[in-house]
Amino acid sequence: MFLKCKFIRILILVVVVCCINSLNAQELDDKLDSIPIETLLDYWKQDEYGCMHLKSGKVAEYIIEKLELKGCTIEKFREIFGREDIIYLRKSKGTIELVYYYCNICEDMRPRYYQDEKGVIVEGDICLIEFYFRDNKLFDIVYYCF
Repeated sequence: MFLKCKFIRILILVVVVCCINSLNAQELDDKLDSIPIETLLDYWKQDEYGCMHLKSGKVAEYIIEKLELKGCTIEKFREIFGREDIIYLRKSKGTIELVYYYCNICEDMRPRYYQDEKGVIVEGDICLIEFYFRDNKLFDIVYYCF
């Protein structure tokens, strides 16, 4: 009896979490004007690696527009958005990219992907938002999935 009840509770929890996660990003995108910026930023910071589906490119663009962050410094950006998941330094282009995962399918709260023997991602369920800085100023944002 105990195992049956425990199994049912786990099953209900999995269904609830899956339903919430599948709706969050779209719900946020559809209701941006009705959600306070502070709440959106709290969601953003809680959603490490994008596994909770509380981040999206549209949310990022909305926050940048509302807080007038185009041209802001990396320090100010990090203060607002929190720590990035990946950072790339492109010396040849003179840019720095702060990368955040979003809307990922995860295993153990990490994005699920597979690499070949050279470390190149060959298959995955990964979505990234890349914020580009040149001369320590935000100048572009790109988001995509692969």
